[in-house]
Amino acid sequence: MEFSWKFDRKKQVLQAPSGWTVTVREIAQALQDRVQCRYDLTGPWAGWRIRGKVLTGPRGERITPDQLRLTAAANGSNPT
Repeated sequence: MEFSWKFDRKKQVLQAPSGWTVTVREIAQALQDRVQCRYDLTGPWAGWRIRGKVLTGPRGERITPDQLRLTAAANGSNPT
């Protein structure tokens, strides 16, 4: 199996066989976001984000796992 991606050292860009490119900075940021649990949600959840264990809404509302468990229990659900 051959690795056909190309790396441009001068531009610090990795290029896939399809032509799609990603910078070393973007790769590093994605890895750091994953380590620190930082996600910006998309689609129907656009505007919501996860930072650590907290889900934050577009208007600043914050939901922790404990709050979610209490709300679910009050509604007869078990989210574990």
